[in-house]
Amino acid sequence: MTIQALVVSPNDFIAGTQTARIKQALAVLKEHGGGTLELGLDTVTVPNTSTWTITESIILPSDTTLFLNNSRLKLADGVFDTIIRNEGIIVDESDPNGLARELRHNRNIKIIGSGIGSAFVEGPDIPFAAPHPLRGGAPLPWIGDFYGWRTVSILFANCKDYEIGGFSLSKTTCWAISQEHGCENMYIHDIAFNTTVKNGDGVDFRKGCRNGRVENITGSCSDDVVACTAIIGTNSYPQASRAYQGEFYIFPLQAGGNESSRLGDSIENIEIKNIKASSKCHVIICLAAGGAKIQNILASGIEDDMTFNAANIVAVYTGYGESAKMGDISNIHMKRIISNNSAVALKINTPLLDSTFEHIEQRKTSGTVYEITPPYDQQMINVQIKI
Repeated sequence: MTIQALVVSPNDFIAGTQTARIKQALAVLKEHGGGTLELGLDTVTVPNTSTWTITESIILPSDTTLFLNNSRLKLADGVFDTIIRNEGIIVDESDPNGLARELRHNRNIKIIGSGIGSAFVEGPDIPFAAPHPLRGGAPLPWIGDFYGWRTVSILFANCKDYEIGGFSLSKTTCWAISQEHGCENMYIHDIAFNTTVKNGDGVDFRKGCRNGRVENITGSCSDDVVACTAIIGTNSYPQASRAYQGEFYIFPLQAGGNESSRLGDSIENIEIKNIKASSKCHVIICLAAGGAKIQNILASGIEDDMTFNAANIVAVYTGYGESAKMGDISNIHMKRIISNNSAVALKINTPLLDSTFEHIEQRKTSGTVYEITPPYDQQMINVQIKI
């Protein structure tokens, strides 16, 4: 772990709330061209505390490290916002929950903790609640993908050369970590998830992501643990949900939207290894639709840990729009896929090209080693599956 040379703490500022003092510290770092914001023990607040409770998202500029030093970063109850995002996501103030007005480039951002079990990123105990934006009525929690990108805990867009790791992450209001539109050269590692909400993914790569590495992921997710989902669609909101009849995607889950973008529509060159975690859906997915592509995904050491009964350990599939065509998903190479408590170790439900799956182990007595859903069993070109 490398900590930037200039280290500033909110303890250097004695006036204001924890949020205000964090913003003052970040302003100093930005003025000096970067450095490290250290959140350790708050020695200003009485009584002293290692929990930093924020009432708005922490916005990280380029060349900045956020270091959680035996501390907890927590979103306050009733706040509808990300916990952390990069500065280049420029909010449209006329539509603050809608598409970003601009995705400016950032680089060299780090979110580093002192270790799993000693550093924590945590959502609110009580999520934001209000009447449904379309139907009205009594207040209800705005959680899950229907309510857009502000439900994501850590959100990066058009950011390069960044690192996230070394902490436990829990109480999410949707996905834990999401990356999109031009994110590149990322290293995500050593994170323990505990998510319970609808759409409680761990790490999500969206369209426009490339050249990344994910490793040493543990814990349990109420949805996918690591997801590569490249989908091109419409930016019209609200948008009817195909999966949940009568429901709508009210706000966009990608700050940059779903339409084809100059920042990229593919997910490529992602390495995933040493994932031992539990999921209610899948441990790893690769999903493409609408003409977006997923290619060159390497994964090894993928195993569930018995907390939940996942549908699949690995799923390679299409859906959520126009189905993938031959060549949209290619060069997927995975080995050591181990199911302890899941129905199917490997499921393929898409045309697939130039891919290999090796050492697939199903330890659940009633489980299936692999399954290819017709008619896709006739739409495999140069695909090898070796138990």
